[in-house]
Amino acid sequence: VMDVDQWMRVFAMQALGAVRDTYLQDGNHNLRVYARPSDGRMLAFPWDLDGAFTHSPFPWGSGNLTKVIERVPYTRMYYGHLHDIVTTTYNAEYMTDWLRHYGELAGEDFGFVLDVINSRAAATREVLPPRVPFAVTRATRSPDGTAALVDGTGWIDLKQIRRRGADQPLDVTWTTLQNWQATIPVQAGVTAIDLEAIGYQGDVTARVTVTLPATTAQPAP
Repeated sequence: VMDVDQWMRVFAMQALGAVRDTYLQDGNHNLRVYARPSDGRMLAFPWDLDGAFTHSPFPWGSGNLTKVIERVPYTRMYYGHLHDIVTTTYNAEYMTDWLRHYGELAGEDFGFVLDVINSRAAATREVLPPRVPFAVTRATRSPDGTAALVDGTGWIDLKQIRRRGADQPLDVTWTTLQNWQATIPVQAGVTAIDLEAIGYQGDVTARVTVTLPATTAQPAP
């Protein structure tokens, strides 16, 4: 019943912010949950984050939510959000002006926060798995010829895979942090499928063409 993608984004932000007293860490509290009316999925709302930039465990703590994060598809989703946040906003280049601005408003020196950001961003990059290309490693037809059975690789910056020109992503199974499988419907006579890798900012980060045998063949054992 969770919108897991939204939860991973929220708690990736909290982990980067070194929030001490939170549901992700030992306390198992300070969380507000909201049922989205459109589909009933539960959303995690950040709550009581004033104990920020003070906690050391990373990339996640020992709280109840780790039971979700430690499952392979959600680990890579969590890592994907961590990487996206440190790439776009949680870094010295982006945050320096903001910290100077808020420091002037508060009459305080927030330089220590920049030290935490630099440390946390560096630690994030160290825990991420090695980079692999978006690629197809194996493609066959289903026994009845109506689907392509595709195996491939992709790094954690890949959020979705879709057919070129399609609006909806494919239903992909991640077997490891870097390996995926998909069953893609195909019409008779189709021997090539163009796929796009979609990043966490909604942009196309890579493309690959799946080449299929011209005739129906049993998948190799």
